[in-house]
Amino acid sequence: MVRLLWTLFSRNGLRFPSGKKNAIKVNLNNSKNPLLKALPIRMGQSKRFENPGFAKHEDKAFSVTHVEVKIGEIKKTGEEVVDDFNRLVMDAFNLGSGNLLKPGNILTWNVWVIGPQLVDPQEWLDHAKRWRKSIDTGHETPDGPGTKPRYFVGPSLIPSSPPLSKILRRL
Repeated sequence: MVRLLWTLFSRNGLRFPSGKKNAIKVNLNNSKNPLLKALPIRMGQSKRFENPGFAKHEDKAFSVTHVEVKIGEIKKTGEEVVDDFNRLVMDAFNLGSGNLLKPGNILTWNVWVIGPQLVDPQEWLDHAKRWRKSIDTGHETPDGPGTKPRYFVGPSLIPSSPPLSKILRRL
């Protein structure tokens, strides 16, 4: 059904998010100063939360840094029907993810960096091309399948389906 919708969207000439070129864009700001667009990368783990044990990689990491952004509003496309659809998609996403991308939220994550190493140029090029064009990469890492999202205490995150009535109220 989603593939059919994306095909219909892409054929009507409007900028529905049927590909990365027309993906829903969310404004992000510097969490300390919203006038700054630069998102600084800071050394060390974030002090905003205690990193759960399963997410620490001290045995493999060369270093750890963290990034922090303040979530802003969705960027408007100028096409009312597309903007309404994008808002509906983001509302559904936020209902199923605990308001992860709700405007005003501060999102921060730790980045565990491995040491410098030689790069296979073709592998890097293939990886870069895939990420530039893909909206969903299947949560994979450069080394293979990624891990399933989970809560701080460890069990897998299984988003609940948002009640349709909550989504439809936005219309």
